[in-house]
Amino acid sequence: MEDDGHIAKSKADGNEFMRSIIGFQPDLILLDIMLGEPDGRTLCTELK
Repeated sequence: MEDDGHIAKSKADGNEFMRSIIGFQPDLILLDIMLGEPDGRTLCTELK
């Protein structure tokens, strides 16, 4: 994605993701249901 000029960020767990999303408004978010607590399903619900 970065080769096409997009900014890509990855996070190791759900808590780290929620802290980082505040200052960064992405156009696309890919979530993994196997992500550490909270998992991707919970994060999706919280983002809605």
